[in-house]
Amino acid sequence: MNFLDIDNARPLNFESIDVISIESRKSILELRWDPRPYVGYLSAPALSPNGHRLALIRDGYLEIFELP
Repeated sequence: MNFLDIDNARPLNFESIDVISIESRKSILELRWDPRPYVGYLSAPALSPNGHRLALIRDGYLEIFELP
């Protein structure tokens, strides 16, 4: 992250998504990546209604992850 970037002029250095189980309080999926060269809007992951899939667009591709 750019902690010293006061006016937010520089692009983000990384994005991350953490999915945590409410029951066990443990992480079930961790994703971290450098969004460049697709810098712009941050990813907006979407969880399926039953909570067993996570979808996101990363590097211009739709990715779907199966969750336990």
